[in-house]
Amino acid sequence: MKNSLGRAIYALANIAFGIFDFIWRDSIALNVSHGRHAIVLLIATLQVLAGLAIFFPRSIRYGAATLAVVYIAVGLTAIPFILKNPRVYANWGEFFYQLALAVGAIIIFALDTQKPALARIGVYAFALCNISFAIEQVEFLRGTAELVPHWVPPNQMFWAWATTLFFALAAIGLLTGICARLAAQFDTAMLILFALLSLLPVVIAHPHGFFRWNEFVQTFVTAASAWVVADYLAGSPFMRKLHRA
Repeated sequence: MKNSLGRAIYALANIAFGIFDFIWRDSIALNVSHGRHAIVLLIATLQVLAGLAIFFPRSIRYGAATLAVVYIAVGLTAIPFILKNPRVYANWGEFFYQLALAVGAIIIFALDTQKPALARIGVYAFALCNISFAIEQVEFLRGTAELVPHWVPPNQMFWAWATTLFFALAAIGLLTGICARLAAQFDTAMLILFALLSLLPVVIAHPHGFFRWNEFVQTFVTAASAWVVADYLAGSPFMRKLHRA
């Protein structure tokens, strides 16, 4: 795992995310008002430094631990809004988006420190994130469909429902161990394709649109997190035990 491609992609994606935060000096996920810009710059610095640290064997665990803490802390800023409006799923969704970003770091840290139980928790956490992705797509189905390029057959609504189903099936696979590695690989491919086919044309057409840029970069970090999960499942003794059961 220390030399896995997923780990390298995850590190690079976080460095890119940090640079993005430096450029825009804002974050749609950070639900604070006081000292917002200073906090964003601190997060950006930690993203870049932690991403770089993951490339070096002696500092992998420190970089991974930093990123896990950062993303979980950002996710926790959504808790007051969840408690205030528990029926608004967008607030729940924001927490799980941040958890998905943290999963890659959790697994990298767990493997570097030889904590297999923590790595398994990371897999289960990513399954919960997939459930959240599916729920949020159902909640905002029309908006999801509008993100699908018009030229992709058969139609936009078909792919909105199909990707919702794929997220749900991925969650089942990760929770049960049935085709879990394939589920993580499919997640990775689906997220990368979504970023390239749906979000990239929008950010090219509207380069000054902060929201879509943020979504584009965050989607790539989520895809990198899924890649780390897939790499872990490829050689995990936990998976071999599940298949023998």
